Amino acid sequence: MTMLKTRRAAAALLGAGLLVGVGAATSGAGAAPAKNDQTISVSTHAPSAATYSTAFTVHGSASSGLEVSYSASGSCSNVGDRFTMTSGSGTCVVKYDQVGDATYNPTTRQLGNGIVAVKLDANSQMQIVDWFAPPNANWMRARDLDVNVSPMAFDYRGKKFLVGTSKECRMWLLDRDALGGEDHRTSVYTTPLLCNDDQAFDGRGVWGSMAAWQDARGAQWVLVPFWGPVSRDFKAPIENGRPKGGGVGAYKVEQVAGKWRLNPAWLSDDMDLAEEVMVANGVVFAYGGGEDASQTVPDTAWNETGGGRNGGGLDSSATRRIPGSRHATLYALDAQTGKTLWSSGTQISSWNHFSGLTVANGRAYIATFDGMLYCFGVARPATAGR
Repeated sequence: MTMLKTRRAAAALLGAGLLVGVGAATSGAGAAPAKNDQTISVSTHAPSAATYSTAFTVHGSASSGLEVSYSASGSCSNVGDRFTMTSGSGTCVVKYDQVGDATYNPTTRQLGNGIVAVKLDANSQMQIVDWFAPPNANWMRARDLDVNVSPMAFDYRGKKFLVGTSKECRMWLLDRDALGGEDHRTSVYTTPLLCNDDQAFDGRGVWGSMAAWQDARGAQWVLVPFWGPVSRDFKAPIENGRPKGGGVGAYKVEQVAGKWRLNPAWLSDDMDLAEEVMVANGVVFAYGGGEDASQTVPDTAWNETGGGRNGGGLDSSATRRIPGSRHATLYALDAQTGKTLWSSGTQISSWNHFSGLTVANGRAYIATFDGMLYCFGVARPATAGR
């Protein structure tokens, strides 16, 4: 017979996998609302004792209305709200958790707008082992400048690095063996802003996947796509333009006076909301999504269609944004300089909403909102006599 214990928490594990970026739970609705405390009520409790291999079900609900998650440790395991005894002795701990929506407060295990490292314990349950939250995590939440993109891991010169970012549009270089140092708030290096000088929550910041690669000379590169104008203060040795709608910024991971840094290397030409970037055979592939990414109603003059309107209200509806969207454009850039080698121009007629980019077998694939899948490749050279 095994004793059972129950634990309830208003915040617990955030995300799944080894390293997880955690942002505010919004739906493009703009500034985050005020946060309130919540409680968990248990309507179906675990039994006081249970025998080996038997199963039982529990149920809890949060006062916030958000979904409750369940986890186990000790002498039991679970799938959802169903728990199974894995031993005839010891203690089974049943945990009811609700992660809230992104306030950072480690004393209550709320790790919003942070990067969390987890691992499987002996009972195949994920447990937090480390985390990093930027010093301004709660300010970012209040401005809806979420950790929007999964962090990126790579090894370089014996160091286990991780790079994270957010809509704020600066990068954090982290050590995977000590995320955030002793206080969980200190990065190895934090870059100045790449974009989003206005700190806007829509149409600005980093929204697409980053890329890392090492060139033939052993230099480590980090490539970051971004939306909106490049920061006035960002300067790179090679600049192919000063993007207004978005672009790609390239950094090198370098050690200066014994300290690791992300140093700007090049800046691409203008792209219409650069969403994802990847590298193949020394060529950077990226695309501008072309979507109307605004989430606020713009001002209109008295003589414009529909008449005058004072803007500023929140409206991220499809009915407003679809007509204002444009078209996606695929780019191939020189990975050393950021120079545009080729672009699809106006060949793609619709826009892209985070459907991603794939490069394989000498071809680049991109899908668009109208249900089309585009494939671009380099034509094979003609063979003599054929």
